[in-house]
Amino acid sequence: MPVLTTAQWVGLISEVLGVVAVTMLLGISPRLRAVPPLRFQYPRREGLVGLALSGGMVLLAVVMYAQPATAQEVQRGGVGGLYPALRLAALAALISGAALVYRRQPLRSAGWGRALLTPALQIGIAVGLLSIFLRGMLMRLLGGVSAEQAQALLILLAIALGEETLFRGYLQPRLAGWLGGIAGWLLSAGLFVLAQAPRVLLLPGESQWTGWGVIVLHSLVAGWMMLKVRHVAAPALYRAISGWLLFLL
Repeated sequence: MPVLTTAQWVGLISEVLGVVAVTMLLGISPRLRAVPPLRFQYPRREGLVGLALSGGMVLLAVVMYAQPATAQEVQRGGVGGLYPALRLAALAALISGAALVYRRQPLRSAGWGRALLTPALQIGIAVGLLSIFLRGMLMRLLGGVSAEQAQALLILLAIALGEETLFRGYLQPRLAGWLGGIAGWLLSAGLFVLAQAPRVLLLPGESQWTGWGVIVLHSLVAGWMMLKVRHVAAPALYRAISGWLLFLL
């Protein structure tokens, strides 16, 4: 991850504020409000299951990034540096899906409700385009991207979908049902940061502060979007595009 300049930090903070504002504005859509909120019959039990699964992902991340080969991938950077995160994201999606099948719960209970898919995609695309504009990357993208950069976008999208399915789709609604919306948002964001910590600690010293800042901001914003939109697609699209813009620096 590159070390951000002051101007780039200003662009990132502007992006965050813009995404929050747009999500609040579009989140009052009648199509979103027409879908009843998710309710769990046994919220405490559901919350504990979510905590167990996310805690397991944190342990898997610690084990994976402790391997010398994985550490070398991360430190080399480029597209290859994304592969460890992609493998963990695939495991996150697999764990979420297995839990749904084993516990006979619908996809909607992991943030993949069909009724909210279209508005979530619309909001995700809207905030993604806003990010490009506020980060001053529009003209650069109009000039074209390389095959490696296009590949990075696809990998980052897959990573975001897997991670968001577990932490925002499966975990956050269960914690919100048990502890309340704000507590569920903040706790799931904290667990997500813990799962990312082993990777950040492998970055060069000068890049770690940037890594921590970006992860905390992305986690809080993604959780906020999940609160308002209630579908994984919106925060996943935001994180993929925002992360890609960082990759292009």
